[in-house]
Amino acid sequence: MIKMNWIGVCAALGACTGAAAAEDLSREFKLPLQLAAFEASPEAATAAYARALSLLIQRSHGVDAGNASKLDKTRQVRFLDTPGTCTLRKAGFILRERADDKRRQVTLKTRSPDSSWVMQTRVDAPNAKSKLEEDISAPLEAKLSRSATLALQGAAPASLEAASGLFPVLAALAARDEPLETVEGLTVREVGYQLPRWTSQGVGFEADLSLWYDSAGKLLFSEASFRYDVPAAGADNAATQAAALFRAMQADASWAGTRSQTKTEFIYTAAGGKFCR
Repeated sequence: MIKMNWIGVCAALGACTGAAAAEDLSREFKLPLQLAAFEASPEAATAAYARALSLLIQRSHGVDAGNASKLDKTRQVRFLDTPGTCTLRKAGFILRERADDKRRQVTLKTRSPDSSWVMQTRVDAPNAKSKLEEDISAPLEAKLSRSATLALQGAAPASLEAASGLFPVLAALAARDEPLETVEGLTVREVGYQLPRWTSQGVGFEADLSLWYDSAGKLLFSEASFRYDVPAAGADNAATQAAALFRAMQADASWAGTRSQTKTEFIYTAAGGKFCR
């Protein structure tokens, strides 16, 4: 069931007023892919997927996006929450740490089909990079997302109290000062590839592919995505073309996975959901 109209929240069509209308909004479409295609040779499979995606872009957007693919990043990813109670998750928050050879970052995120709640919930923090985004999952289910990302100078927060020191919106949850641990004890190695970039009717689009591995090198999750910044004008055209491409990606049985869960949902259920008892 589609929980929010695929054409987007009010900001996407310029119908918002006040602070919401002043915020930049991006839209990202995310599709899990079949694991088997990438297990033997991820580089070759990624190149093949880039070629297949390019054909779909040609049909939906009428442009030649090329079929380039290249390794973009490798990093460690883990999610933090309170063991047993999952206080952050239950309150509608996601706390994620990403680290590579150059930097470590922690992100606090909200995501919900209730766009008004997301708009009213400010996750801003001093020196944080904030983002308002609409996440689209299969078939065309939209959830508004707000996030704030901070560079970590020391260790990741080990308690709700420590997390609230970074993100003030968590102060109310920190009253019990529960400890934070890695969700399901799972730290994944994320390998990201850049897929075709293209422009259609003045709007820039970019696609990526993400592969998640466990510490033993087993492939756990594969996802293709593409995004664009929602324009102040012509939002209808961009949304229509994007929806057509996303439908075509889902219909490609050679690549599309059968599940529609997000990477966050996967993490919280990776070990049978035992972390949130």
